[in-house]
Amino acid sequence: MFSQCLVYNFMEEKSVDQNSRVINILLLVLLCLVWGLAFVGIKIGLNYLSPVALTLLRFMIASIIFAFYFILRRATIPFTIVPWVIMLGLFGFTIYHLSLSLGETETAAGTASLVVATTPIFIALLSRVILKERIGFLRAVGIVTAFLGLAIILKPNIEVSMNAYYVLAILPAPISNAIYTVLGKRQLTNFEPSILTGYAQLFGLLTLFPFLSHSTLMEIVTLPLEGWMPVLLLGVCSTVMGYTIWYKLLKVGEASVVGANVYLISFVAILGSRIILNEYFTTHLILGGIVVLIGIFLTKRE
Repeated sequence: MFSQCLVYNFMEEKSVDQNSRVINILLLVLLCLVWGLAFVGIKIGLNYLSPVALTLLRFMIASIIFAFYFILRRATIPFTIVPWVIMLGLFGFTIYHLSLSLGETETAAGTASLVVATTPIFIALLSRVILKERIGFLRAVGIVTAFLGLAIILKPNIEVSMNAYYVLAILPAPISNAIYTVLGKRQLTNFEPSILTGYAQLFGLLTLFPFLSHSTLMEIVTLPLEGWMPVLLLGVCSTVMGYTIWYKLLKVGEASVVGANVYLISFVAILGSRIILNEYFTTHLILGGIVVLIGIFLTKRE
């Protein structure tokens, strides 16, 4: 009887682990979809709003949702970690989205997604320094290989861009995203992903206030109905849903491994920009994409 209980418990635990794995895979796919299409949503939203106004409005929508959630859950955070959460809001929301939206004003959505796709490189480096996560040989080769693939893709896109400086303006986004990921990973041992995400987003909204002006508020007040569609997509799906899933996945996996998987976001963004925005893709894009996939495979093999 005792042995039967042991076998049953083992099988039950194995089933739970398998179910958790399937759920995490589904969450990763959903994350790639909502964040990949976010690049398209930003491009469309910039037809109606400036980068600051677009960022502010999506943050306001997300903040309202998180605020209701906190009230229902009576969720609070200790005062001692407020400085850390402010940093998460500053890097993960304010700097990231301002630089990305600014860059996308003159850069294709697909190109922007590929610049942001360098995030895992910075995550791996910061994870090694801060979280002491190991970067083995295969993972290092995989990251470098994926970066070379991105270089192949980016070269012609930078050359045909209306202004190459706008492409470079996106570079703070992957760096700040890596900082947000690694610093947030340290706090996830004590907090639920939704709570940590929500408070970081709220502080991200507060750190955005110095960039506001009268013209920014007028843009929001006069925003036409069709302009609200991409903003709602960005606020609800990309910000609330996407960032919560991101921290949930980080809580159960190493930052560098989870980061390597989201290269797939770029492919969703490129496909979405082609179908929705009619942006082109070239031989460089196909060749570079294959190299990126090889890099992902090598990273996962370790």
